[in-house]
Amino acid sequence: MLPLVVSLGFWQLRRADEKSALESAYLTELGSLPIPLESVLVPFRRYTGEGTFGARQFYVDNQVYQGAAGFWVVQDFFTKAGRHLLVNRGWIQGGSDRNRLPAAPAPTAAVRLHAVAWPQMGLLPTFGDDGWPTDERLLVPSRDIAKMAAMTGAEPMELRLVLGSPGVLVPAPVEVSFGRATHLGYATQWFGLGLVLIIGYVVVWRRGRHVEKA
Repeated sequence: MLPLVVSLGFWQLRRADEKSALESAYLTELGSLPIPLESVLVPFRRYTGEGTFGARQFYVDNQVYQGAAGFWVVQDFFTKAGRHLLVNRGWIQGGSDRNRLPAAPAPTAAVRLHAVAWPQMGLLPTFGDDGWPTDERLLVPSRDIAKMAAMTGAEPMELRLVLGSPGVLVPAPVEVSFGRATHLGYATQWFGLGLVLIIGYVVVWRRGRHVEKA
């Protein structure tokens, strides 16, 4: 057990370092001015550019806004220069039947988007069949941008539309708590458990020695 809990403790420390790096990048880009959408996509950087929405829409399930259940709508987008991107248009409320997806029509003409590049910051584990359908409008269990990109041929980075951008619904949040302290707390717990195991082993060993002498 000791090697296991120690390895889990160091894994939490690595996760804390990753969150620290993301937080540093977030704070650096937070106040930056938008740059052209044809530029390299950097997490948390603001972009603006022209293009048209594609037909493929991913409805990310289990998204709650102000107590109401709904979906995030992620749609492909083609820039004037031909880049294929994935745009999170934001939240839309669902109905009583979650399998009946609400309509979220996008502008059909060319538009100028305003968005923030958003990295994939961990996914909840899924159990059972995680197969995704291949329809143009499909319900998916998670915001797995890499999988969406593989299915559509788009670049594996999410662009979150901001308020006022054409095609935006209820904007997905661009404020985040990275939870570095949480990972440090978990690491402390795992290392503490390792210390308990060592102390317990020493106690049991000493008692065994006393029994042998008796």
